[in-house]
Amino acid sequence: PVRLGGHDESRWTDHEKDTTRVGQSGPGSHRTPVLNILYVSAYRYAHLIMDDHQLDQRIRRITRAPFRSRFHLRGPDLDYVADRGMDTVRQHAQDFIASRLAPQNPPRDGKQTPWNGHPVFLAQHATATCCRTCLQNSHGIPAGRELTATEQVDVVAVICRWIEVEAESAPPRRPSPPPARERRTRQPTLF
Repeated sequence: PVRLGGHDESRWTDHEKDTTRVGQSGPGSHRTPVLNILYVSAYRYAHLIMDDHQLDQRIRRITRAPFRSRFHLRGPDLDYVADRGMDTVRQHAQDFIASRLAPQNPPRDGKQTPWNGHPVFLAQHATATCCRTCLQNSHGIPAGRELTATEQVDVVAVICRWIEVEAESAPPRRPSPPPARERRTRQPTLF
């Protein structure tokens, strides 16, 4: 079978294709297909699927739209990425996608991704991974069903690659100046 980006699953070993269900069974439980992480990390798995060149091509295609091209990482978001590192940002992206985008019918779909507050949110809007409608229109992932583990890894890979490119292309930041000293004025003597 062929998935997003035209990658062929037939070349994968069994442990790379393992989609064992985990979690409790029964009503109200959240059962998600996951990769067998003992053998393949999510980052390695994403690079089995698409290399940076393929990710860059997909991002370029999406960001050609005037709306998507307006988004760029700026001051606080660049500082966040520099201070915490891409591994932390990648983990946050995985958590956000799993909780906000992966469910079959995400709560508040179309409004679940804030416009700012975290570099991943900005990247989701820039890469059209902010809601299920955008995923369907720009990435070909149909709405109305849970995202598979492969699709979640694809989405996180696109988001993280956009953040990496933005962080690399950003102009060097000057350290913020120390706060100015306040001038102390003498209190007038009242009596």
